Amino acid sequence: MKKEKYKMFVPFILLAIVAVCVAAGSLFVTMNSWKSLNDSNLFVPQPQENGQGTAYTEEVRSGSLALSFSADGLKANNPTVLLGTRADCVAVSFPEGEYAIEYDMESGYFSAEVDGGKLVVQKISADEIYGDCLRLLATESGEELIAGQKIISADAGISVVGILQNSEKRDDILALAEYVMTNTTLGDKSVQLSIENFKVNDNWAQSITVDKSVVSFGNGEEDIIMSRFTNSLTGAGFTNSFEPVEGMKVSCGSFQDAATGYKPYMFTADSGTLKIMAKNTENLENAFATTEQKQL
Repeated sequence: MKKEKYKMFVPFILLAIVAVCVAAGSLFVTMNSWKSLNDSNLFVPQPQENGQGTAYTEEVRSGSLALSFSADGLKANNPTVLLGTRADCVAVSFPEGEYAIEYDMESGYFSAEVDGGKLVVQKISADEIYGDCLRLLATESGEELIAGQKIISADAGISVVGILQNSEKRDDILALAEYVMTNTTLGDKSVQLSIENFKVNDNWAQSITVDKSVVSFGNGEEDIIMSRFTNSLTGAGFTNSFEPVEGMKVSCGSFQDAATGYKPYMFTADSGTLKIMAKNTENLENAFATTEQKQL
């Protein structure tokens, strides 16, 4: 029975890869067009046994996400992201460096652009995983993908997909995938989130999403949305100003979206002018940490 289930493991990975590729807008392929380039696993993590014969991760980590805006989108420095809800999450750590990212905390999705490709990590059910594995797959035409899965707990696991855009960087992306699989643990439900070096209060670091150049976060009831603003503020009507926290001087006017109730606030950061959408000034004051709390 186990042998049969093991034979099903690679097709299951392929199905997940196809879904990710389609979602990412990359080349669509059929399941049968992929084959493993290696007869054995490239990498099998070795966490401690839980005493019942199944290897589970025992370490628990909090999230840490330091975001900054750039012309190419949002970048994250040395991220450890939580995938899943605060009640049921895993913590995925990347090695030191800066990454262009996309992230949906609650749906359990994270992708990082790296030199030569992209690494996509998703939280999945442990029931969908037979065993920890990392494989290199290819089509007959030579296109390659990296695919892996790891069990984190009795309920949760991750899938890892490396999309190669430059075959010369294959070993680097394989090493990154291995690092991520080795350094994924259970999450402790808390996130240290900072944006342009301003720390977000813990109770507002929920439901975090990053869609290339837009980040949103909230307290479970209301959200704040931040993005770059490339137009001129001269004569735009943002004549009032205040500081939600020390060092963050924002300007505002009488504008308000009739449908959502959101108001635009403008803030000039080191990276340029940012637009902050919030329901009111109180939300801004509550969302960002005071001076004493700002250091991560």
